[in-house]
Amino acid sequence: MNSNKINTFFFIILISFFYSCEKEEQPFEKEHEPGDQTTAAVFIDSDYKYQVFYDFETNTEIEQNLTTDWDLAFECGNNEHHIKLNSSRGMTLWATGEVNFSSVQSYSGAVWNWDNPNGSLDSTGIGEWWSINNNNVVSNNEVYVLNLGKDPKANHLGFKKLQILGFEN
Repeated sequence: MNSNKINTFFFIILISFFYSCEKEEQPFEKEHEPGDQTTAAVFIDSDYKYQVFYDFETNTEIEQNLTTDWDLAFECGNNEHHIKLNSSRGMTLWATGEVNFSSVQSYSGAVWNWDNPNGSLDSTGIGEWWSINNNNVVSNNEVYVLNLGKDPKANHLGFKKLQILGFEN
């Protein structure tokens, strides 16, 4: 029994030794040249009901809209066909795997996707809804269920079904 007490005592001394050797952290001050900083503010209201589009190059507010003003955003660049959800409302999407619009009657068992908040277009909830066939964009015709998210007062906005049938310039 005395042997256990001695071993415990030496173990505590050993642990104390290692912790007492740890150096204290030193604060690090970031250096910056005065004048290399621009400060701006935008108004989004206390309940975050506005989205603000801001141009950092010109230091100006480009546009402002209510978060409830839109559901989907369609990319319109050359050879780009992404569709974004309005994530400011918490929208999500379920890719049903079905191509028959009327066969989707419930969202029971749905696996919901959302746009990655990093803004990358290769990480949208809907993903690649198209394929390329002879240089033409062809829809996969999949049926999606949209959870429209919530309004600024936290009221649920409901669900909608979506099927993209085609694409034209």
